[in-house]
Amino acid sequence: MVILTRQNKFLGNTAAILQRLDFQPAHIPTLAVEPNFSPEVATIFADLSGFTDVVFISRNAVEIGMQMINHNGGMPENMRVMAVGAETAKQLYSHKIDALFPEKGSGAEALLKVGPMKDLSRRKVLLVRGESGLDWPAKEMARRGAKVVQAKCYTQSIPASCAERIKEIFDQNARIEGLFVHSSQSLKNLLEASGDLAERLKNVNLLVGSKNIKRTAFELNWLGDVHVAASPSNKHMMIAFSNMR
Repeated sequence: MVILTRQNKFLGNTAAILQRLDFQPAHIPTLAVEPNFSPEVATIFADLSGFTDVVFISRNAVEIGMQMINHNGGMPENMRVMAVGAETAKQLYSHKIDALFPEKGSGAEALLKVGPMKDLSRRKVLLVRGESGLDWPAKEMARRGAKVVQAKCYTQSIPASCAERIKEIFDQNARIEGLFVHSSQSLKNLLEASGDLAERLKNVNLLVGSKNIKRTAFELNWLGDVHVAASPSNKHMMIAFSNMR
């Protein structure tokens, strides 16, 4: 059995590929995402012309943030748009927006190594993210000279079904070959929902989409092996899973 935790709409054909390879995929969604269209957030998106840069930190940020941007007339011309990884950039491309993104790796750490991000003096950056996301990227951008405004346009919570699905899987007593995790928040939610089963879950071999998630796993005292994919994309996660066999 292989446990998949990504939102169903972003899983692509991962489950089907695993089945063709004679693995049994089991899906435990760990993130319930809801838009935050509060007046505070709406006000930020109402005047994009005051920004020089927009940074999207996830595919959810694109999906929800672009609703607000399109409601306010679309992305302004000459806006520098950046994404934390290729998947997020691809999501932006579906809106006909070309975005800068790291050629190697993904996540805020990788993006901050991209050339244009090294000196942000006289830049005003809109950071499109979720409420429970990381705070340090905004602080680092400010340290590099930018004025940073954060639009926390969605919330992330633990789905009501998460705990029940974990119990169902462990009740089957099947051998768990791997656990796919695409974000630190997903991993934290998974362990919180697992309750008394947390220690058993920590013994499973973990496949993660970034070094940052691996650090989170170590901070949570993960006991199984932790393997890092080149990126959290479904393609790279499957390649890494094949290599860990």
